[in-house]
Amino acid sequence: MPGRSLQRVSLQSIPSSQLTKAITSDPVYHYLKEVGRARLLTAKEEITLANRIAQGDQDARDELIERNLRLVIKVARSYRYRGLALGDLIDEGNLGLIHAVEKFDPKKGCRFSTYATWWIRESIERALMNNARTIRLPIHVVKSMNRVRKIYQKMLNNLDHEPSFKELAKEVGMPKDELQELLMAERTENPSDILNDNAEEILSLDAVFNDIPEVDHQVGDSEVIHHVVDDVMRNCLKPVEYDILVRRFGLFGTFEQTLEEVGKSTGMTREKVRQTQIKALKTLKAELIKEGIDSKILFEEKH
Repeated sequence: MPGRSLQRVSLQSIPSSQLTKAITSDPVYHYLKEVGRARLLTAKEEITLANRIAQGDQDARDELIERNLRLVIKVARSYRYRGLALGDLIDEGNLGLIHAVEKFDPKKGCRFSTYATWWIRESIERALMNNARTIRLPIHVVKSMNRVRKIYQKMLNNLDHEPSFKELAKEVGMPKDELQELLMAERTENPSDILNDNAEEILSLDAVFNDIPEVDHQVGDSEVIHHVVDDVMRNCLKPVEYDILVRRFGLFGTFEQTLEEVGKSTGMTREKVRQTQIKALKTLKAELIKEGIDSKILFEEKH
């Protein structure tokens, strides 16, 4: 039964009146409601704003950010229950969006929404990794979580309905308040995130984000990786270094060339090409680290 979540069971123990009151007073709920009013941009509008930004238009920059805040929320929601509250995920995603606005070049052939999605995901995933390094749940808690998860899955497979919170607590042999505390610890470091999630069900806020098109990540990522790698290389390398790396590694749809072949086309000796390549790779690696980008992206671009 796909789509069913163990964490949702804990909601059944919260009175609906208390849940509704907590939701409508929550700042994340109000942010979702406010952001949902913004109309999505067309591809033509994205290009127009990007060109204005290139001319230093601050208003265009602000508009491109504001009109894509819904995109951040849609991406952020897919990373829930991994250790950060929804509000924190949105904050990190917004940083990725701002970075995308500053780096986007419409001449490179991909939609801004596709490009921004890549940077939003990068920013959120980096925050989750940093959070995972600093937050460590006790071993006995992790073991209890795993046990509850297995029991829940077994009940889900054997019953003709989704297990209730009461049924799960009985099967696990744990007091309801203790089980609820465990589920909340697994779900997020911020228990109020449980309420934020259910706000979508009670108030139908999902509809606000349904018109945001899904990105074909296989196609979209290929376009964006080309864009990102080209940006980083042009920003940190000299033209001759850029040219040598493109030729040596067959980037951007070109064929790989040997040191001798590159030397002939650039008028450099084989050894000079090798030395320039080593220097350029060190510079590029440092720039990728500064940008928070995994160096494996180079191999993704190559293929």
